[in-house]
Amino acid sequence: MTTADERILGKIKKCLALGQSPEPAEAAAALRQAQKLMEIHGISQADLGRADLGEAEVKSKVSVSRIKDWELRLLNLVAKAFGCKLLWTKSNSYSVDVYGRYVLIGLKAQVQLAQYTADVLQRKLIKARGNFTNNLPSYLGRGEKTVQADGFCHGWVMAIGKTVHEFALNDETKQLIDGRVEELSTGQAKVQERRAGTMGLNAGFEAGASESIHRPVGDREPTLRLA
Repeated sequence: MTTADERILGKIKKCLALGQSPEPAEAAAALRQAQKLMEIHGISQADLGRADLGEAEVKSKVSVSRIKDWELRLLNLVAKAFGCKLLWTKSNSYSVDVYGRYVLIGLKAQVQLAQYTADVLQRKLIKARGNFTNNLPSYLGRGEKTVQADGFCHGWVMAIGKTVHEFALNDETKQLIDGRVEELSTGQAKVQERRAGTMGLNAGFEAGASESIHRPVGDREPTLRLA
């Protein structure tokens, strides 16, 4: 969307807002102006709604082509907290950066907050996983350490999940977001599910109990798949 388009949409929305004025003459004039602008520029009511939607990428810290289930759970929690939907896009084979990306879709302001929150929580979890793995008994083999580390991540995410409440959206906005997801999605993403060690699960749940999701202040099209 160009800057000119955004200005036109802004004018229309301002007129529609004035259309709620308690002054009948002012309200009528504003609605007429909004209708005129929409007719001139070929803008529908649905176009106005879609203009409020935004998209933001969150780079995976661990997944290339197949999603790690614990990272997906974390990103889904963030999406839920900010009223967003989640898609997945893996890197192209010729890309220097091999890690895939999650795509958040929702209201513009919420998408930006969700992107920031996801990045912060990803970094915290990766750091906590590393600390946990480094302190595992030396007699455990590499494979078992991975199992326990995955369990730690699941426990950490489960603990945070208890603090999350779904962001309230009206039915119209939900339909717009679902419609955008349907436009972009090309299928179902592959999720790598592995055994989660009980020792790690318990340790992760305890470590994640102090964390929570809060609302912070402040050349080729990728292939997007439902996460």
